[in-house]
Amino acid sequence: MGNTFKKYAEIFDIIYKRKNYKSECDFLERVFKRYSQRRRIREILDIACGTGDHIICLAERGFDVSAQDISSDMLRIAKRKCYNKNLKISFMGRFPMQQFKHKNKFDAVIAMFSSIDYVLKLKEVKQVFINIRNCLRKKGLIVFDFWNKSSVEKNFTPCKRKVFCKGNEKVIRISRTSLDKKALVAKAEFFSEFDLKLTA
Repeated sequence: MGNTFKKYAEIFDIIYKRKNYKSECDFLERVFKRYSQRRRIREILDIACGTGDHIICLAERGFDVSAQDISSDMLRIAKRKCYNKNLKISFMGRFPMQQFKHKNKFDAVIAMFSSIDYVLKLKEVKQVFINIRNCLRKKGLIVFDFWNKSSVEKNFTPCKRKVFCKGNEKVIRISRTSLDKKALVAKAEFFSEFDLKLTA
């Protein structure tokens, strides 16, 4: 698992360099404004921050942001990005969503980029929401996105091959997906080849 996350962390920003984090944070702000019940959303916890682009965007907009992730390699990259931008973001540590507990209370907790989909067992999904509830202030918000049945069926392709380039770095990613419509399960496998010149 650790080695898998390390490799994924190394290529993550190359694969998703075109992801519109600004637009997604615009959406988050609209959700905060609409559903906050007159409570100003100020302190936010991202429970799956990845390499940090959502938290950076939110911090640059004036939110007080805290973050965690299951991957120490993702956190290392996120911390470096925040340091380079001179942003004060509180990193809570390396935690899976199913196993965190913080004394701090937050106005909102987010889990973006379908990160909840990595929690595969129903009892663990329930534990994620218990953990979130325990660190939310009264009338706080939970915001997360996920791949649902209609989205999976609409975008389903048995096999995909994509090439991603950034400067002199190149990643080839092959995905194979199978659907079990009766069980409502999609199983996706990813294989990557990459030629990277990384800096620490």
